[in-house]
Amino acid sequence: MRLNFQLLTANEKLTVHNHRSTSGIRQSSIGIPLFMKRLLFVGYCSLLIVPSSSAQLVPNLGGQRSGISAFQFLKIGADARGSSMGEAYVAVVNDVSALFWNPAALVNSESNSSIVRDAAMAHTEQSEYDSTKKAYVMRILSSGQADTYGPPYQGQAVFSHTEWLVGLKHEFFGASYFLSGNDAIGLAITSLHTDDMKVTTETQPTGTGDYFSYSDLAVAGTYSRKMTDQFSFGATVRYVRETIDVLHMDGILIDLGTFYYMGLGSSRFAVVVSNFGANVHPTGTVTRSDGTTVNSFQSFSPPTMFRLGYAFEPWQDEHNRLTASVQLNHPNDNAENIRFGAEYEFDRTFFLRLGVKRTIGESLFGRASSTAEDYTAGVGVFVPLGITDASLDYAFANFNDLGVVHRITVAITY
Repeated sequence: MRLNFQLLTANEKLTVHNHRSTSGIRQSSIGIPLFMKRLLFVGYCSLLIVPSSSAQLVPNLGGQRSGISAFQFLKIGADARGSSMGEAYVAVVNDVSALFWNPAALVNSESNSSIVRDAAMAHTEQSEYDSTKKAYVMRILSSGQADTYGPPYQGQAVFSHTEWLVGLKHEFFGASYFLSGNDAIGLAITSLHTDDMKVTTETQPTGTGDYFSYSDLAVAGTYSRKMTDQFSFGATVRYVRETIDVLHMDGILIDLGTFYYMGLGSSRFAVVVSNFGANVHPTGTVTRSDGTTVNSFQSFSPPTMFRLGYAFEPWQDEHNRLTASVQLNHPNDNAENIRFGAEYEFDRTFFLRLGVKRTIGESLFGRASSTAEDYTAGVGVFVPLGITDASLDYAFANFNDLGVVHRITVAITY
């Protein structure tokens, strides 16, 4: 007899298909006409008001595909910044959290938390900006990339804690290091765990006196390379283990990502395929209440997802910046969905973020009806500390009847 080993099946349909680095995309308005920026912004906003009847871009096959994959914890957003933007983040991420969202973007955070304020500053005569830095900034701004500058071979580390649904705890740690100006590597560890739980049976519903535990663990290595001034590519290899009591599943999965600066103002485009790999099945032996044992189990696919994202800045000046992003997700185990995100930055120090998650074909406004996922929000602050730079971010995610999820992320530059 075969036993289905699908962990957290109740969470299967609810899991979010879900740091603020201070080296965000800082794009000068040089190189793009004002009318074009307004046109892009209007186009973006028009997506927000498309009625549900015309939003059926692809078939909604969530009902047929739900519950077919394992390793559901890999779909939980890793950090507060990306999660608070509705996870419309693969074309926005530019820090060490790219280890989770888009491996190609890791190399774009080359200065991590060292920020050149804007093109005007590149023209100043301040002693801390020598001619080399000025030339670099002007080249970056003219090519449409992030207006950041910092010493080579810097790294960044991030730790994020999430109070997930039904008492689960989610942790994410990541660190990056630059091998050269065009090559970066990173290491990420993700875990999902609970406290020990009572073993119950039909005849002993309050517990048998025994306890069992559940945990997930993923360890990933990433390589990211800047192929040209506008295009980068990255890949991640991830070892994953899912454990419940005496059973466990192991797998090797791959992420592939691309990141492209379009050369039209700050517009950028990203494509990511995550959690691609072979089917997995549980290993171990289960003893039933009648004394018989089971050691053969059904296999499951990993939660592979295809993500397509676009982001740009419809408004920015010396002290303010607004980033808008949209992302289409095609998971192998649920319905196609769309994400919208926005981030407002004041003086490169304080941040406000909002996001909306919707299934394709669902009305953008009002409460989500076909999924527990709904809206997100968050705040962040960047603090220069002299010997390092640090950022602190908080995210809130609403899951309607299931409650809310809180995230805290801390990052430092080294």
